[in-house]
Amino acid sequence: MKFCDKLQKIRKENNVTQEQLADKLNVSRQAVSKWESGTAYPDTEKLIQISKIFNTSLDELINDDTSSGKNNETSKKFNLMETLNIFFDFISKSVNMFWSMKFVEKLKVLFEMIILVLVIWAAAAISNALIVGVIRRIFMFLPTNILHFVLSIFDALIQAIWIILGCIIIVKVFKTRYLDYYIVVTDDSVSEKTIEEPIKELKEKKEYKVVIRDPEHSSFNLLKKIGKIFIFFLKLLAICLAIPVIITFVFLMILFVISLGYILYGLFFNGITLALLGMLAFALLILWFMYNLVFNQKNAYQRMFMVFIISISLIGIGIGVSMASLHDFEIVNDEIAMDKEQVITISMQDNLVIHDLTKLDDSKIVLDDDYADIKIEAKAPENINLNTYVYYLYDEDEYENRYKVISITANYDGIKAFNEVLKQFKDKKINTYIFDDNDKYYEIEKVYISSANLTQIKENYEKLYEE
Repeated sequence: MKFCDKLQKIRKENNVTQEQLADKLNVSRQAVSKWESGTAYPDTEKLIQISKIFNTSLDELINDDTSSGKNNETSKKFNLMETLNIFFDFISKSVNMFWSMKFVEKLKVLFEMIILVLVIWAAAAISNALIVGVIRRIFMFLPTNILHFVLSIFDALIQAIWIILGCIIIVKVFKTRYLDYYIVVTDDSVSEKTIEEPIKELKEKKEYKVVIRDPEHSSFNLLKKIGKIFIFFLKLLAICLAIPVIITFVFLMILFVISLGYILYGLFFNGITLALLGMLAFALLILWFMYNLVFNQKNAYQRMFMVFIISISLIGIGIGVSMASLHDFEIVNDEIAMDKEQVITISMQDNLVIHDLTKLDDSKIVLDDDYADIKIEAKAPENINLNTYVYYLYDEDEYENRYKVISITANYDGIKAFNEVLKQFKDKKINTYIFDDNDKYYEIEKVYISSANLTQIKENYEKLYEE
């Protein structure tokens, strides 16, 4: 603590006004005011007199960091106790200050604190929504239960950080705005309470100004600290956003390398390669900016702007080339070859409902009481694998009665489908069947089922979907 702050603090702790101290030192009140504002410094003789008046050592009065080894050791041993004492002292001073205020001043304090709480709450809600949303997209590959668990952890962590940060901001603002500028005398031995007025001579000339006692607690410094906290969370958000950008960059790099192998297939793939190169440059630009933000590096705005223009140009040219090449493509409507025979076996259950079975012609149903389960023979294109999708529905009248509903789904064989589409683009033709609905991707040939199971499935269907 500086001498000017120490002098003011020790004077007020001893309930001595500037005028009283000036009389004891045989100086003007203006001199004491200048000492406390830091614009002037007393000579050695006055320092000795001040130390005697307030019963303190000269070393403690003039040295900014004065403490003995014993005090340091005691401070380390009783750090928690000192923290508790500071906390209870803060509470005591706040209560005394609040109840000594006028009614209008109390309303002013409460109004400012409520506004500050609302601002912090809004900032916390916005940042929580953004960060949790980003994290949800990053970890979408996780199972639902694990994803909810991860999101709950991040949500609790963000809330805890904002609660701690909010308390620090509120206490800091409250201390700066009020507690440091209100002095409540609670000592009954003090018979006279004097409120210091501005220096008379300066007040008459209207040349006086308010001097902040402690620059470390000034409003400007408080704003700088809040700004540093904001920058810290901005960097944290940049790190979170950098993860999906890096994943996207790697994915685009893979696609770009793959596209290089198909440059000779025509202008369509040449355009895609150019567009992917532009996307890579744009993703690299974002990572470059985030790196500079996190590690406090200076941004080379001219170079970054040039990279931005080049990336946007490559994306635009690439898309334009690909779209222009589609003019030479032929649109055809070839029939899908159902040349892949597949068999699906479904275990019979009392609550079973099969959508495809209820819509099937009777000529394709083979009744055989020797079948305990249901066997479905179907055909599909070479690049499609048939499977079953299961979900559960409840009866409207009997909520506890749950039906197991099965539908046949057509799943693409990725490699075969890719090669087929690639062959079409190489031949410069587009088959419209890729825009048709899912029902045309397979055809049921025969269903082997017992009569009892067929009856049970139809009854379940009617009970579930009857109007």
